[in-house]
Amino acid sequence: MLKLIDLTAADSHLSLLKELDMTNDVAIKEDEKGPEAEMRRYGIKRVPVDYFHINGFRYTDLKDAVAQAKRTNTVKGAM
Repeated sequence: MLKLIDLTAADSHLSLLKELDMTNDVAIKEDEKGPEAEMRRYGIKRVPVDYFHINGFRYTDLKDAVAQAKRTNTVKGAM
């Protein structure tokens, strides 16, 4: 299943993350090792993401997962 992403919302989240970014103030030493140092060296940011799983599918938006559950009439504990 292809998931379309609202780029306007993604852009606003990205600009907020850039405003909160404090890593640019830290000097990067060339001899630093490990994944965290490499991330700082190349400007790679780690962003936590929530996933919602239903019927073998993964969604990043709760409303989409709920919509899928409604389409398949999935109610936990219903018999």
